[in-house]
Amino acid sequence: MKSRIKKESPLLIGYMIKENKIEVLSKIAYAVKATLKLYSRESAGEKIGFLAGFTGFEKSGKIPQSINEDECLIISGFNNKSIDKLLYELRLNNITFPLKCIVTQHNQSWTLNNLIEELKKEHKQMNR
Repeated sequence: MKSRIKKESPLLIGYMIKENKIEVLSKIAYAVKATLKLYSRESAGEKIGFLAGFTGFEKSGKIPQSINEDECLIISGFNNKSIDKLLYELRLNNITFPLKCIVTQHNQSWTLNNLIEELKKEHKQMNR
């Protein structure tokens, strides 16, 4: 008997998304058949796995002393084709997120704050 791994549903996690982008991002999420979850400063200490709704992660309620307020888009449960469609829709609607990433086995245990710090370092390296 073959085991089956349950495929996660497409999810967009938005952190500190600016008000003028929320409506457009909601329409894009609908177009790519994804759920959109929006988070603010209070979630900076939560693990990515918890924010993505993965089993085995619980709410920590911790708030870091220094909180990142940089806008960030986190992508979960997308296959290559649906990521291409998402990126196309973002470009089509002139919506940019300098900090964006895909949830991985490696980063799902990071706090949102730590993930954003790492993304900022990577972004700085890529744009020298």
